[in-house]
Amino acid sequence: MKSPNIEHIHYFVAVVETGSFTKASKKLRKDRSSVGQAIALLEIDLGVSLFKRNGPSIKVTDEGEAL
Repeated sequence: MKSPNIEHIHYFVAVVETGSFTKASKKLRKDRSSVGQAIALLEIDLGVSLFKRNGPSIKVTDEGEAL
């Protein structure tokens, strides 16, 4: 497991707080794709899924809650 990037954790927190990748991207003033990519890289670094994605809705996994 690789140490996570602090910026990626910041993006993760924004997604959790807003409940949406799109809303998080607006809050962070970043492209939606940048937020999604940061979360994907964080998941790779940690070796876990942080969100359950079901269409437009997301839910934090147990691993995401632990983070």
